[in-house]
Amino acid sequence: MAALEAYDKALEQTALAQANLSRSVVEAVNVLGGIAMATGLLGITAKEARAHMAAHEATANPQSDTAAGENPGTDES
Repeated sequence: MAALEAYDKALEQTALAQANLSRSVVEAVNVLGGIAMATGLLGITAKEARAHMAAHEATANPQSDTAAGENPGTDES
């Protein structure tokens, strides 16, 4: 049981670290004036930067599917 709890805690810490990294990449892109400058200074590819930006956006807007106005069954009178 202790091993399972340790594993769960490690997964939580990994997810938190990933979220913090994604947030940091987004902040670097914003502060440094774009992906090209940020990727050069951070030593990551544009694809990696975009993946972090998408991950950060997904965690910042968890209801993005419903924000587009998708409410099934509400358009009929």
